[in-house]
Amino acid sequence: MQFRFKRIHNGKVTKPCAFALAASLVLGLAAGDARAAQAAKPPADWRTMTDLPFVDFSGVSAKQKKQVLDILRAEGCTCGCDMKLAECRVKDPQCSTSRPLAAAVIKAVLAGKSVAEIHKSFAERASQPMPVLEPAVKIAVAGAPFKGPLDARLTIVEFSDYQ
Repeated sequence: MQFRFKRIHNGKVTKPCAFALAASLVLGLAAGDARAAQAAKPPADWRTMTDLPFVDFSGVSAKQKKQVLDILRAEGCTCGCDMKLAECRVKDPQCSTSRPLAAAVIKAVLAGKSVAEIHKSFAERASQPMPVLEPAVKIAVAGAPFKGPLDARLTIVEFSDYQ
C-alpha cells in the first residue's frame, strides 16, 4: 500500500516532518487509551434508553420515536456482533453498520412505513453484504505539495496549527 503525506499549517500546505508524524502517532495512542478507559465503564441499559449515541431523533414525534426504538430493540445488527441495533449503538457507538441502519429506520418511520414493512426490509437487507467502511470523505488537495506517488490508493492529510 502506498501513502501520501500532507501537512496544512495556517491554511497552507507544507512538507511533513518526522516530528509532526510522530506527534500524530503519540496523540492517536493517547486517544486510544482514553477510549479504553471510557469503554471500561458499564454501558447504560439499551432496553430502556430513549436516546442512543449518534442517532438523530430530530423531527420525530414522541409516538414515532417509540416506534423507532421498538424496532431498534428488536432488529439485529448485521455487523456480526450478534447484538440488537439499539444494543450495538450503546455498546459500540463507532459501529459503521448500526449507525446507517438506525438512520434508515428513522427515515422509514418518517415516510409512514408500517412496522411490518420495516421488518421485511431488514429481512431482505440481512441477505445482502454490508459495506466494511463508511464512505470516504473527499478533501480537495489538488495542486498541493505532496510526498509519494500521485496515484497512491490512500492519501493522509495532516491539519495542524502550532500557535
